[in-house]
Amino acid sequence: MKKIASGVLLILLSLLLNVAIFGAGEVVIVPASLDHFSVTAPSEVTAGKLFPVTITACDFFGNIVTDYRLSGKGVKITTSGVGKIVPERVAPLEFKDGVVQVSLTYDRAQDILLISTEIEGKARGRSTTITVLPSKLDHFVLTVPREARAGQEFTIFISARDAFGNIISDYSSKGKELSLFASGEGRLNPSKVEVTQFKEGVTSLNLTYNKAQKITLTCKEEGEKAEGVSSSLIIRPGVFDHFLLSCAPSARAGKSFEATITACDSFGNVVTDYQATGKGALLSVTGSGKLNPSQIPASQFIDGAAKVRLSYDRAEPITISAKEAVLKARPEVKEGVSITVAGREVMVERIDKTNGWAYIRDEIRYVNIRMDSDVQDVWREVPREKTPETYQAIQKLLRKRGAQ
Repeated sequence: MKKIASGVLLILLSLLLNVAIFGAGEVVIVPASLDHFSVTAPSEVTAGKLFPVTITACDFFGNIVTDYRLSGKGVKITTSGVGKIVPERVAPLEFKDGVVQVSLTYDRAQDILLISTEIEGKARGRSTTITVLPSKLDHFVLTVPREARAGQEFTIFISARDAFGNIISDYSSKGKELSLFASGEGRLNPSKVEVTQFKEGVTSLNLTYNKAQKITLTCKEEGEKAEGVSSSLIIRPGVFDHFLLSCAPSARAGKSFEATITACDSFGNVVTDYQATGKGALLSVTGSGKLNPSQIPASQFIDGAAKVRLSYDRAEPITISAKEAVLKARPEVKEGVSITVAGREVMVERIDKTNGWAYIRDEIRYVNIRMDSDVQDVWREVPREKTPETYQAIQKLLRKRGAQ
């Protein structure tokens, strides 16, 4: 009986020891608090088109914070670029088991990083570099100067753009020939642009236009809808080329009659600034009489035309011709030498070489404003209240013409 009791006791002790030695308990380890986000995106996307992005909420050890849907405050999405990212926020309820997949768009063609930041928190995360490529061709941008002269070359720039204004850098390999048009009735040259002229989506062109008027330029891709329109471009008249003279069909000998002399460029445009840039008109006749006056100074041209009254002393048919005067070298004006002012001789008492003024008695000053062929210098009185600075523009004009 004692042996049986001892055996039972031994078995119970063995069972107790076995539990103590070999027993195991399960422990559940949950993620730590949010530390950062993991952002995964494609390496290349197209401007304006949706692309997938995966954002994962992680703790310090890289574990996924599976309850972010309940514990988080949402994510704000920004970029390292200058364009617009859409959408800019992700709500916490969009996360499932700590992960959210969103579709984004970005409108600028450039390399960017996506940056995810918790709203009202410090957790952040960023993607690897994403290259945003331009979208398809939408329009052209034409850059033109404000002004140009008829018949003279001016430079314009044309760039191929997508709907978001990005330059399509590979346009030379996928584009087509362009046609150029001007809004006016003049002739634009050249009027075609080869696609091979584009480099990195941009080309520059030297153009000419022969009509003095305000225009816009338009370019259009052959057979397609893409086009572009420039800002306004003012075409000024070209350099002076010839005069047009019109007058009454008949007049009486010795009596004045009206005539109009118009300064024109080689394209027939009126040289509206001839008063400032011209040298004046010399008039000649085919008859044996005398035409008066025989010279019209440039100062009489208003907006390119001079309306004058002429007279002729012979009763005979005549043809009046006009050609531009030739400026002569200006003789040196010295103290004690006479100059002609308004048809009268006056003695120069003092010369102000700095300003180009001649003093006739200290209180009267004259400035040489131009010189015509076959006549003396033309002088104009300087009002007392005027200063040398007032006549700076006149002096520049004189130097330009070589009259000083």
